[in-house]
Amino acid sequence: RLDNKKASRIIYYLNGLDFDNRDNYDDLINQVIEKVIVLSKVFKKYINISR
Repeated sequence: RLDNKKASRIIYYLNGLDFDNRDNYDDLINQVIEKVIVLSKVFKKYINISR
């Protein structure tokens, strides 16, 4: 929450993110995609996403 502000933040931390080790990048990308899908479903009626 950002009290007394007109904005809010949504933060999702990726456990295991290491820019020097790309061994788990496929898994991390899949996590990001899953979270974006969830967020788009939740906020679909509030935002306009052009495709």
